[in-house]
Parts: sequence; structure tokens; C-alpha cells
Amino acid sequence: MRVLIVEDDMVVAGCLKPVVVEAGHQVVGLAADRDSAIALLGAARVHLALIDLGLADGQTGLEVARAAADRGVAALLTTSRRAQVPDDFAGALGVIAKPYAPADIAAALAFVAGGSQAAESAPRGLELSPSWGAASRASQPPRSASVRSSSAPSQ
Repeated sequence: MRVLIVEDDMVVAGCLKPVVVEAGHQVVGLAADRDSAIALLGAARVHLALIDLGLADGQTGLEVARAAADRGVAALLTTSRRAQVPDDFAGALGVIAKPYAPADIAAALAFVAGGSQAAESAPRGLELSPSWGAASRASQPPRSASVRSSSAPSQ
């Protein structure tokens, strides 16, 4: 998958990048604010966005998640402020609560890339949106666009 990391803290973003790459995916960009993230959503053929709620321009991560959903891009919210996530998850597929371990991110990426419809098989640390099944089918990247390693689950 082609992954966009949206995080105001570039140290955190820099730590996430190798986790995404080691999990067999491609990082297509890093964004620290709403406008940069939305520009990359439109320009970088993104399959999945990892989005923090708090960005450099304020609490705009939910706006980025909604923009991703509007463009058919899957999103996972990453936040230490789970209570601020609305019931509809702002169109995101799920939430990964901070603090998280790199293995939690890798497992969530594998779960989304694998296209599992079984919510009960979600990895530890990933809370799925109530609309997981329908949303995950609509936002699956085409198989040819996948950059998963051969050991990752396939569709």
C-alpha cells in the first residue's frame, strides 16, 4: 500500500516511516498540517493515511480523515485523545491509541492491507469503526498497487 503519514511531530513521523516500510509498504509523504495532508491526498495516489488528531494547525486531523474518506482513501486515526473521536470515526476505518508500539502499527497495516472483513480478528491496539466492513471494502487498493511483501496476507 501507499501510505501517507499525517503527524505534527516530525520525530514521531520519522519513527513511523521505517515501521511502514519494514511492514512492506511505501511511504508517499509526510504532512504536519491539514492543508499539506489534503494536498498529498489528491496528488500522491494514497491508499491509506495514518492521521493524528492534533496537527501543526490545531485539532484538524478529523478534517483530514473526512477528506480522505471523501477521496476513497482508507484512514486510521492515531491519537492519545480517543474521547475526541466522533462516533462515525470521521470516516476513518479505525483508531490506534497512543502510546502504541511499532508492532501495533505494523499489525494494523497488515490487517487493512489483507482486506479481512472479520472485525473480531482486528489486531491488538486497533479499534475498528462501526462501519468497518463496508468501509474497508470500498477503500481497498487495487492488487496491482499493493507493495506488500510476499509474506503479508493477500486478498
